[in-house]
Amino acid sequence: MAINYTTRNNPKKTDDKQGLGMKIIYFALNFILVPFSAYQTYVGYEKFLGGENSSFSIAALAIAAVSGLIFFGLNYTIMERRVAGKPHLKHIFGYLLPLAISFFGNFNSIYSAQMKGELVADELSIYSTTLNNTYNTAISEMDKSTGLFDLKTNLDAELSNLKFQMETPPKGYGKEADKKWKEIIKLFSDYNLEYNGSSTTNMTRIHVKTYDNFQNAATSYFNALQKSKIADLDRILDPVKANYKKVNDRYDLMVKNDSIKAGGFQMLEDLRKTNNDLIGNPVKSYLGSLNKVDFKFTELAESDVRQLSNIGHSLESAFVKWENPVATFFASFFSLIIDLIPLGFLFLVFPYNSNKRKNATTGPRSL
Repeated sequence: MAINYTTRNNPKKTDDKQGLGMKIIYFALNFILVPFSAYQTYVGYEKFLGGENSSFSIAALAIAAVSGLIFFGLNYTIMERRVAGKPHLKHIFGYLLPLAISFFGNFNSIYSAQMKGELVADELSIYSTTLNNTYNTAISEMDKSTGLFDLKTNLDAELSNLKFQMETPPKGYGKEADKKWKEIIKLFSDYNLEYNGSSTTNMTRIHVKTYDNFQNAATSYFNALQKSKIADLDRILDPVKANYKKVNDRYDLMVKNDSIKAGGFQMLEDLRKTNNDLIGNPVKSYLGSLNKVDFKFTELAESDVRQLSNIGHSLESAFVKWENPVATFFASFFSLIIDLIPLGFLFLVFPYNSNKRKNATTGPRSL
C-alpha cells in the first residue's frame, strides 16, 4: 500500500544558511555608509550652492536627505524581493537615480578636499609673486616720479665742473666759474618749473666765494627739495608699505605653518585686493595726476581656484584639464564605492532564488 506524504521547506534553516554575521555587516553598512554618503552629498552641494547662505544650506540638506532616503528604501525593497524570490531588476536600475544625485556631491567634496592644498598653494605662489612685482615697481616708479635721481646726477656733474674751474689757475671764482654756478642755479630752476610748477629758486646767497660754500649751498638746497618730495611720496607710500608688509607677513607665516588648506582661499582674496586696491590703483592714480609716469601693473582677477568647491570646476579640473589624475581616480572610486558597497553586500548576503515564489509545500509523494 502506497503512503502519500508531503515535504515542507524549513525557512528558518534556509535563513540560517545566510549567516547572521553577514546580515549584521549588511545592516551595519546601510546604517553607516548611507548616512555618510548623504553627509558627503550635503557637503558637496552646500559648497556648490554657496554654504554661507542658509537657504542654500537647506537646499543642499534636502538633496542629501532625498538621496539617502532613496538609497535606504531601494536597499530594503531589493532585499525583500530577493528574499521572496521576486524580480527586482527595475529596482536595481532605479539605483541610478540616487547614485547620480550623490555622485556629484560626493565627488565634489572628496576631489576638492584633495586638491585644495595643491591648487591653492600653486596659485598663492603666483599671486604672491605678482604682488611683489607690483610693489617693487610701484616703489621704483614713485621714486622716478620725483626727478630727484636725474637732478642729483646732473648736480654732481656740474659741481665737479665748478670745482675744476675754481682749482685751475688762475684759481678762484672767475668768469668760467660764475658761468658754471649759473648753470647749477638754472638746473634747480628748470627742476622747480617741471616738478613744482614754478621756476623760483631760493638758494642761499654766497658771500665768500669758495668752492665749499658753493657746494654746501647746492647740496643744502637739493636736500630741502628731496625732503619735500619724500614727504609727498610718504603720504602715498606709507600705507602702501604697511599694507604690503601686513599681507606679506601673513602669507609667509601661513607657508611656514603649513596652514594653506585652512586659510588659503581667504589669503588669495587678500593678496588680490592688496595688489589691486591697496597698491596698484592708488599708485597709478597718483602718478597719473602728475603726468610723469604711465604706471602699469598686473591686475589680479578673482582666483579661479576659489571656485574649486563648485561642482562644475571640480569636474573640469578632474576630467577636462586632468590636473591630478590620481585625485580624479580616488574621488571617482570612493564616490561610487560608498553607495555601491551596501548593494554589493545585499547580493552577497541575500542570494536570489526564483523557486521561493512557489508554494513551500511540495505535491504528494508516494512510498
